[in-house]
Amino acid sequence: MESRGKRKKFSDQPRDIQNIVSILQKMGIEKFESNVPHMLFEFSHSFAQEVLEDSRNFAEYAGRQKIDASDVQLAIQNYNEKYFTRSLRPDFLKELANVRNKVPIPPPPAVSSLDIDFPPTDMYAMQNDYQVDSEEVRAFLAHNKPR
Repeated sequence: MESRGKRKKFSDQPRDIQNIVSILQKMGIEKFESNVPHMLFEFSHSFAQEVLEDSRNFAEYAGRQKIDASDVQLAIQNYNEKYFTRSLRPDFLKELANVRNKVPIPPPPAVSSLDIDFPPTDMYAMQNDYQVDSEEVRAFLAHNKPR
């Protein structure tokens, strides 16, 4: 376990933190900051607390005193939908894009209906409408024409 501050011995850690460190090591994660196991413990504690509270609410709603496995499964599903998002399958997204792209983009409304004064088209900056006044520039452009 790597840390930036003082390092506690593994045996001095609380049992729950030791278990999390063991899980990390079994996963092949040998280097981590000393606060990582504590953060994972805090997350697992808040996750378990919320799931159990929801499970109790589901059991009470069903008219039962005891929580059963279906209450816990429903609570976990509820937690996942509340805090985690699933990405859509690429083939589904492609199908949606194809359906959407079949509809052409409507033309912009007439300028007069918007009450916006647009410059005349010959004044647009996207056109090559500049003129060269210098003989040097004309000579340079004549010898370096794009191919």
